[in-house]
Amino acid sequence: MKIFLKALICVLFVTLAVPAFSQDKAAIPYVDMSTAQALVDTLVKENETLKAEADKLRKEAVTLTEQITSTKKWINDLVPILDEVKARNSDLATVSEALIDRVLKAKSISAAEKNKAGEKKIAKRIDELGAKIIELGKQIETRVFQAAVNDAKVGRNNDDIILLQATLSKTKVQEAQLNGVIEQIDTLSTKVDSFLQQSAAAGK
Repeated sequence: MKIFLKALICVLFVTLAVPAFSQDKAAIPYVDMSTAQALVDTLVKENETLKAEADKLRKEAVTLTEQITSTKKWINDLVPILDEVKARNSDLATVSEALIDRVLKAKSISAAEKNKAGEKKIAKRIDELGAKIIELGKQIETRVFQAAVNDAKVGRNNDDIILLQATLSKTKVQEAQLNGVIEQIDTLSTKVDSFLQQSAAAGK
């Protein structure tokens, strides 16, 4: 779509006027007014779509950022629990080392296995949450980047709109000037025809 619009602008602007136009905005080329206005309308509509999409992307980025904050909170809550579980493993190992009863020894081993299993679950969950934060960060980056791309497109479209509107404005002024001169010529032509007719009649 953008390529088509740019190509259309190039078609609208006369070949010799384009280089000067790109360097100096005061150098206004001549265009077909109806086509130029249609292009302005198209660019304005495209900008509305781009802005709406950019706003949506930024809102999504904010929501994702909130999810990261919430996920980090879960990690912060889980880390102390993991540390506590690890501490119990250490305590249990100290106690178990001195046990001489077979039943107590078996009970200690069972408790150790249970605690180790809990430690693995917590550690795994922390890793999962960490991976989720990384993924959310990538999604935020993608949305922020695309919003910036849209903003850049809007900026370029605005430049084109300004140039086209300046061209339309100049063309309208020139049209008014031309119509004024043509009107004077038509009036003068009528006077000339009338004078010539009168002169011819008088010559008879």
